[in-house]
Amino acid sequence: MQVQKPLTKRQLLSMETKQKIYDVTLELINQYGYENVTIKDICSNTGITVGTFYHYYSSKENILLSYSEAEDRAIISMRDQLPAGPHSARFKYLFMERITRYSSTPPDLSGHIRIAHIKNKDFASHFRNRAIYKELLKEIVDGQNNGEFIKDFDPVVIVESALYLIDGLNGAWVLSNGSLDIIQKANQQVDFVLKMIAVNKK
Repeated sequence: MQVQKPLTKRQLLSMETKQKIYDVTLELINQYGYENVTIKDICSNTGITVGTFYHYYSSKENILLSYSEAEDRAIISMRDQLPAGPHSARFKYLFMERITRYSSTPPDLSGHIRIAHIKNKDFASHFRNRAIYKELLKEIVDGQNNGEFIKDFDPVVIVESALYLIDGLNGAWVLSNGSLDIIQKANQQVDFVLKMIAVNKK
């Protein structure tokens, strides 16, 4: 087994700088709106040069693409928090956690994150590389194997449908400027999906 070498001070400083740029950018966008924040503003508030900015990110939009990485880390860290109950409860927990994260992000920022991904990613292939996809897929496969879910549908189709549903709900929430009760809608939608795939035990 290969032992991972500890990071050097230079590597740690580099990671801290990149994270600071990311954090400051989101704070500025939350405060002033995406279109009103420039790279110069980001550099000024981070205490770096423009050259340093471009060492870490190619553009302001590129920073928004890093939001997925933060989401994946959050999903991975919550594995131990999943309910011990049926796979349907675990699936719903993951589904609603994703929705909750969306709704905790200001609509303007959330909308531009969506735009960045639409311009830079193929959604179907992008989904399959994400932690949320892998965790949801595991719950569906395990649920089918233990008789909780019917096997009529391909697990991949179920999970991709759920993720497109999440994305659609987020889009509607953004267009409503945050006025849509996305939590209530998400609860209704995920319950409908789970009812459709549940084994009818009489």
